Amino acid sequence: MLTVKTANVFPPIPIRQFDWVAWFDGMEEGPQEHGTTEAEAVSRLWAGQGRTSDGKSCLHCGCPADVVAGCAVGGCPLGNDL
Repeated sequence: MLTVKTANVFPPIPIRQFDWVAWFDGMEEGPQEHGTTEAEAVSRLWAGQGRTSDGKSCLHCGCPADVVAGCAVGGCPLGNDL
């Protein structure tokens, strides 16, 4: 299971949309997302993986993220229909 790490980087710029960064533990060079809040950064990170903000369900069909087969819609971004 993927674990999310976050940091409050608070860069010295006038806009606040980059204050938080989220990434998957062990994948520091992998996908990263920024947000105004920690929750927003985490939500964007999971959405980029095709999952709900808690990482537990497919955004495409709602099936559990750990399901290996059987996406209800087809074309599941998690590959659950393969």
